[in-house]
Amino acid sequence: MDLNDCFYKVDEGSNYVADYCLSLIKDWQGKPPKKLTQSYFGFEAVPLNKEIILKEPWLKDLNKHFPIDKIGIIAMKPFNNYDWHTDGNRGVSVNMLLSHTKSYCFFGEQVDYINKNFCELDYSPKTFYIFNTQMPHCVFNFNSYRYLFSIEFKEHKDKLSYEDVLTWIWRSNG
Repeated sequence: MDLNDCFYKVDEGSNYVADYCLSLIKDWQGKPPKKLTQSYFGFEAVPLNKEIILKEPWLKDLNKHFPIDKIGIIAMKPFNNYDWHTDGNRGVSVNMLLSHTKSYCFFGEQVDYINKNFCELDYSPKTFYIFNTQMPHCVFNFNSYRYLFSIEFKEHKDKLSYEDVLTWIWRSNG
């Protein structure tokens, strides 16, 4: 499996968004308040005001080229597994792991009826990743809440792909 088909680590790190989200999580003292959450594909999601992306230069530039529809913090309960899947609507997303104790995100490809080859996305702190939501992936979370910042674009998988965003990044970086 070629890792370039699964995810891409963005060179520009996060300053504002990471710190903002981490301060929210700290205030929640362990888990997000019910009054802030909504159900999102089995997760507890906390929608965020889209205006925060304007304070992060790389996200602001990304939004000019690929309009962002929704942003939020996705909370995954302890001792939970989000099974192997591809996203139904999203062709690509931007994710940043905010906080966890022990969790793993894997991408995989079926070898035969029972076996998969897989690779791990080992997130670096305060780092955005372009995430190929059309490659089979899963998450295993262990003994505490796992918090992930995630972006959903206005264009769905039939109009915007992982490759489209990567091409833009590579052209932007010369």
